[in-house]
Amino acid sequence: MLATGFKVFDVPYRIHGLDGIEIQELWDKERSQSYQGITLLQFPNLFLSPGPYGVTGYSWFSNIDLNATHAVRIIKAAQQRGATRTAIKPTVYHKTLNRFQNAVSHTVFPSARCAGANTYYIDKNGDAPILRPTTGLEAWFSHHYVDTDNYAYTTRTDHPATAETSLAQADA
Repeated sequence: MLATGFKVFDVPYRIHGLDGIEIQELWDKERSQSYQGITLLQFPNLFLSPGPYGVTGYSWFSNIDLNATHAVRIIKAAQQRGATRTAIKPTVYHKTLNRFQNAVSHTVFPSARCAGANTYYIDKNGDAPILRPTTGLEAWFSHHYVDTDNYAYTTRTDHPATAETSLAQADA
């Protein structure tokens, strides 16, 4: 028996974010997405390794190293601020996601050559959210020098009751 395909972003367990949203439900409803292949808007303190648009052309171990480097920078920034929660700011998230989705649209994946292909690079929506659509060098710099101000930091007493309030405050 041979392995003929993989479901690379199907999470085999439930991860709940703000307002009870579940990660797989989010991706099913709003398509696979993440910021830099690492974080999601509705999931504070969650760091993926790697998430959508997070796999570079390097080895798997290099991907994990890049993702860990990014996460450690943000966790250290949270500790320095005395924060108990960190989340990517919505404007930064959407700007980067739009840039990555636009870059993927200029690759071979949405072309007629890949139409109907049985590949894990293309998901059920026809999107190709596996590979990061940047150079390896850009990925390395993005993770090693991620701007910690791209994230919002709050303490336990500052945690808003709803995701809507949290995301609005995070963008401030």
